[in-house]
Amino acid sequence: MKRSLDILVSFIGLFLMSPILLVFIFLIYRQDKHRPFYIAKRVGKDSVMFNMVKLRSMVIDAEKKGVD
Repeated sequence: MKRSLDILVSFIGLFLMSPILLVFIFLIYRQDKHRPFYIAKRVGKDSVMFNMVKLRSMVIDAEKKGVD
């Protein structure tokens, strides 16, 4: 029951926030014409690797350039 409620509330939240997310996705893309998402490998439950996806907030290839 709790899992169903969590999924329902998450879906409603994403639906309500989607116009704002679309604006930010467009602005990030417009800035440098690259994909607006950052995808990183993370370790999950039982040491299973998964891809974490989030909106990019740094320059392209920042992990290769290092920290200034």
